[in-house]
Amino acid sequence: MNIMPTQQRIMGVAKGTMFLLRVSQIFRTCIFSNWTAAITVVMEWQNQRH
Repeated sequence: MNIMPTQQRIMGVAKGTMFLLRVSQIFRTCIFSNWTAAITVVMEWQNQRH
């Protein structure tokens, strides 16, 4: 069995994890900076649905 593919897979998973962490961090920052706007939008959506 060749070790290279396993190493590449591990590197790919590590890169994917780092990417997801960065995206979630940016997403969280956006939510925290715009939480009032987000709540307003959600309230509007709830009103529209009823």
